[in-house]
Amino acid sequence: MYLLLPTSCIGCQEFQTETICQKCRKRLNDFQINRCSQCALPIAPHEKNPLCVDCLRKRPAFDATLCLDSYGGFLTEAIHSYKYQHQIAIAHGLLDAWLDIYPSGLLDSQAVDWILPIPMSQEKLHQRGFNQSWELCKIFSKKLRIKTHWKVLQRMHIEGNQVSASKQERAQRLNNVFSIIPKKY
Repeated sequence: MYLLLPTSCIGCQEFQTETICQKCRKRLNDFQINRCSQCALPIAPHEKNPLCVDCLRKRPAFDATLCLDSYGGFLTEAIHSYKYQHQIAIAHGLLDAWLDIYPSGLLDSQAVDWILPIPMSQEKLHQRGFNQSWELCKIFSKKLRIKTHWKVLQRMHIEGNQVSASKQERAQRLNNVFSIIPKKY
């Protein structure tokens, strides 16, 4: 996506006409190597199995994960600006990067009927002012022509912050937090 006015890359913050520069696109593309095909966590470069030890031990309830970057990776600053400073334009850079890394993206392996945002509890939504997942879903939905709706899933409030919790604590705290709203959309 080219913009009329110069912008800065969401990865390196250098000014240019694209939302994400070629150098950062290459960096994200290189990041996809040596990832578990199920959860997308890093695996050893010499690993013959495409799954990580955790996914081999206990297969997750989802088929695959496609991600651009890891938590703490070089897009972390952009993600934080998007989530906490309401810089919604960053979502367009994320979409551009996604479509560059995964050109067929969600359409490759199977038919995708819906793109659903991860809901926020009402308390967190009022605190933050918007749901960054829903904003991203709307952009993806429009570009990929896949249905989306923000009221299919709901979430109960969890006290505390997930960021400060360990991986095991986060998983335990998320048990029975999400539910489907039984309506037809």
